[in-house]
Formats: sequence, C-alpha cells, structure tokens
Amino acid sequence: FTWRAEAKGGATPEALLAAWDRELERLRTEPVGTEELTKVRNQIAADAYRRLKEPSGLLLQLLMSDGFGDWHALQRAPERALATTAAEVQAVVERYLAPTRRTVGLFTRRAAGAAGSP
Repeated sequence: FTWRAEAKGGATPEALLAAWDRELERLRTEPVGTEELTKVRNQIAADAYRRLKEPSGLLLQLLMSDGFGDWHALQRAPERALATTAAEVQAVVERYLAPTRRTVGLFTRRAAGAAGSP
C-alpha cells in the first residue's frame, strides 16, 4: 500500500502525516459509513472502466493481472472490490496499516535562492 500527499500553502508534511494517522485511527474504531463505501465502490467501478477504454490501458491491466497469476483476474478485481464490506476495511487497516508497520519519507523543497537550488 502506498499513500502520497503534497502539502499546499502553509501545510507541512508533518501535518499531512498527522491527518493520515487520525484518519487511520478513525477507520480502526468506526466502520466506514454506507454512503462513503458506496461512493468508493462507484469510483472503483468507474476507474475500472476508464482504464480499459484505451488499448494501452487494457494492455497494462492484462499484463498486471497475468503477473499476478491469471489474466482473468482483470475481470474479477472490480467485482471483489465492490463486494468489500466495512468490516473488511477495518480488518485491513488493523492488520496492515498500523503505524509500527510502515516506512515514512517526508520530502521538502528548498526555498528559492537556498544554497544548491537552481
């Protein structure tokens, strides 16, 4: 699992990480609401279709599915994602997204005119 965010304005990478941690803690303690789960399911279905519209997207998806062992997985992936329950989301967050099981990299840009910047 990879998560990436970019700070804008006065936000800092540390503040984004803290917000992420709060969201994960919320997911550990509260089930995802029906409305939010439906929204994500709709996004998954739409994204699955969009990825297949272009031949290059279809090729990439077929290669990835075949790399996972079976190109037919391409057809099953959206169905599996759409069948995911709020309890399953919580279980994944608890098992895989614990703060002790992660690596965090915070990148910052040098201020304009700082030594070594273009």
